[in-house]
Amino acid sequence: MNQPIFVVIYSLCFALLGECLNWFFIYRSPKFQTLKKNIELHHAKLEQAKSADASGSHQQGSKAAQKRQDRIQPWKEEASKQLMANQFKTSIIMVATLIASYKFLNKFFDPIPIATLPFEPHAFIMKATQRGLPEGTDPYLCSPTFIFVLCQGSIKVILTKLLGWGPSREMANVKPYMPKAVQAETDAMLGSLKKDK
Repeated sequence: MNQPIFVVIYSLCFALLGECLNWFFIYRSPKFQTLKKNIELHHAKLEQAKSADASGSHQQGSKAAQKRQDRIQPWKEEASKQLMANQFKTSIIMVATLIASYKFLNKFFDPIPIATLPFEPHAFIMKATQRGLPEGTDPYLCSPTFIFVLCQGSIKVILTKLLGWGPSREMANVKPYMPKAVQAETDAMLGSLKKDK
């Protein structure tokens, strides 16, 4: 079992488990599917309106665009709240699967070197590359934990895009909800910073 390919497969299995749990508890729910369709629909309408405004007169187009923005602002705030709630749930599932996978890692893989690095890492990085290995191990060797951490950082992103269960690109463009008081304070701070420059 102490081969890098087995660590990659192990990481892939837990990443797939996390995505399946997200789909089962969040992505397949009618509430999430409705939110996803509504955001995509509003995004398409907004893009059409922008192109129509660009072809019309500048003054009339800017006024019409502003009216549309004002009309959909309450909806955008509500959509942002729902997205934040979904992101919180997916974060909990991700952390839970990560903790479980890390605990089982030591049971499936012995704390022995499984790969050789093409360079000698810096002392700070070596703490990660040789995590779980006995002291005095050749600095070019790395542990299963290091391979697992590298895989977790890349496989999940690729898997999420391939499966396409999660939030769409339009959903990613929705700005996080901020209460009006906080938004006003933020705008005032940004304005003062620009003035100082």
